[in-house]
Amino acid sequence: DRPYGLGANPVTVSNGTVFANLGAMAYTNGNGAAQTTLVTGINSLWTNSAGFVIGANGRVTVTNGGSLFGAGDSYVGTNGANSAVIIVGGPGVISRWAVGATIGATKTLTVGAGVAGTSNVLLIDGGGIAGGAVVTNVAAFKLGLSGASSNQVTVANGGRLFTGAGTIGSAASYNTVSVVSSNSTWNLGNNSLIMTGTGNVLRIDGGTVTNGQTTFECLSLYGISNQVVITNGGVLRETSYGLSHGTPNGWVGYNGGSYAQVLVTGTGSVWDVDVIRLGEYSGNFNSLTIANGATVRVAMVSVASTWVQGMSNSVIVTGEGSLLTNSPYGLSWGISLGKTGANGNNLTVSHGGKVILGTSQAGWYHQIGSGGDRNWALVTDPGSVWVNYCDGIQVGTSSNFNTLVISNGGLVQVSGSMSIGNGVNARSNAVTVTGSGSVWTNSAGAFSVGYQGSDNSLRIDNGGLVVAPSLILGNIASSNNSATLTDAGSICRLSGALILGKSAFGVSNQMLITNGAVLTSAGGTVGNGVGSTNNTVTITGAGSVWTSSAAMTVGSTGAWNNLTLANGGQAFGTSGTIGNSGTGNTVIVSDTGSAWRLSSTLTVGSAAGGSYNQLLVTNNGSLTSVGGGVGTAVNANSNTITIVGTTWAVGGGTLRVGASGSTGNV
Repeated sequence: DRPYGLGANPVTVSNGTVFANLGAMAYTNGNGAAQTTLVTGINSLWTNSAGFVIGANGRVTVTNGGSLFGAGDSYVGTNGANSAVIIVGGPGVISRWAVGATIGATKTLTVGAGVAGTSNVLLIDGGGIAGGAVVTNVAAFKLGLSGASSNQVTVANGGRLFTGAGTIGSAASYNTVSVVSSNSTWNLGNNSLIMTGTGNVLRIDGGTVTNGQTTFECLSLYGISNQVVITNGGVLRETSYGLSHGTPNGWVGYNGGSYAQVLVTGTGSVWDVDVIRLGEYSGNFNSLTIANGATVRVAMVSVASTWVQGMSNSVIVTGEGSLLTNSPYGLSWGISLGKTGANGNNLTVSHGGKVILGTSQAGWYHQIGSGGDRNWALVTDPGSVWVNYCDGIQVGTSSNFNTLVISNGGLVQVSGSMSIGNGVNARSNAVTVTGSGSVWTNSAGAFSVGYQGSDNSLRIDNGGLVVAPSLILGNIASSNNSATLTDAGSICRLSGALILGKSAFGVSNQMLITNGAVLTSAGGTVGNGVGSTNNTVTITGAGSVWTSSAAMTVGSTGAWNNLTLANGGQAFGTSGTIGNSGTGNTVIVSDTGSAWRLSSTLTVGSAAGGSYNQLLVTNNGSLTSVGGGVGTAVNANSNTITIVGTTWAVGGGTLRVGASGSTGNV
């Protein structure tokens, strides 16, 4: 009928004995000697009307079907070190500790409290039997409280831990929860798990942890260098997964948290969660790694992309069979790296890893740099894949120096459009496709280099391949964007047209095909819109080829645009037009082996206003067409074709110079 304290005297409750204590149960000893208590055997019970408090060097072992029943907040190591509670089950018996009197009781279990609360242990060992050892009726669980460090909770060999909300490391360091073996579980119900402090660890080694939160957070890693490791078939699953889509979040490095890590590794290891957020609210150097055949299923991955200023946060998917993929429930929104002020955030897919995210949802894009600068993605190595089922990928949305690199056999596949430099303030963003077997493909929508933005670039080299419906350099009033296609085996294959300067004021955009690279398209226009000026396509070097299955136009309504074929570069098309209604556009075919070969008519100045356009074939360059015309419409004046020291094969057609009073020269 009063609080019961034990010094260094051992106590054993066995053979079905019931020890009932009506006050607080305190294990203390003033002389530092170890105090041990054993509750063993079926129906052996220590029951207490208040909580259990195990102080320094106290040890309680519950085994062979014994039980502890409490009705108050309980502590393992409160301002004391080296205390332990060990719950061990076995064949045909269940050993248990009921912290509260009933399920749902508002009682807290704390392991390690206060600065002196170090190296305390709670072991829940099922003895190889699922549910053989159980700790239950815990409303709130806390490991490492108020400066306590190096405390451990282990759920192993079929052990079960049932709690409400959990906290690992509250202003405390280096505390660890381990859930070990395939039939061991920690069930937090529909409650959150929060990690704060420094260097605290949740390790799910073959076991299962389930939790959830329908309003805000199911998992949050605050503080510095806190870790979640899911390995050997371990599972971390949000209980509200897919039920309140997009709301429960897994926060990795939240609210200034840095160097937090989530590692999911090994075949069968899984993290199921609606939304993963890395580095939100100024979190830096946090990471999610999926490796060695593990899987993470999620609706969206936001890397410093919803709130500002998170830096250098990373998502890494590596190893054959490793997969970051859609939640099986509802919509999926893809991945986004780097909102305003959030720089250096990144995605790496390597060594056969796969990212397969997104559903057909209008207005949702995978983004690399959405207001943030110098964010990047790398897809590298054979078998490495990034598949996007959203509206497309944007590299640099109102931001600068963001990059996507596809290398060494990597694949990026998009069902929607692609833009590099999206928005008037988007500059110097880049995509590189490099190496044999490296592929970019999008099945719908244009590939735009400069969608209002300027100085953005696409590079395809060393055998890289881009497959797209169309390629647009300078889409909607953007300038100085470029595409470089270089090296034998490098291919850009378009089912539609190549367009430089699509809309008004698409200025000084450039396409270079060199060193044996090949571009195929269904038509092409250099200088498409009014005010689209000084756009250029250059094809240079033996084996460098642009083949078009439709018309090729230099200067549709734009002015001072140019196509140059030199040093053996070649272009093949149906009809060719230089200056439809645009002025001052030029085509130059120069040097031995260089050729422009058309299966239909060549026209220089084909519509009213199409004046001062020029074609020059020189230095053993070659020109072939079926007929041709110079100034073939009213007010299409002063157009010129010049052939110097070589031939123009006008096969079977009519050559018209001037029409309806227009002037022209050959």
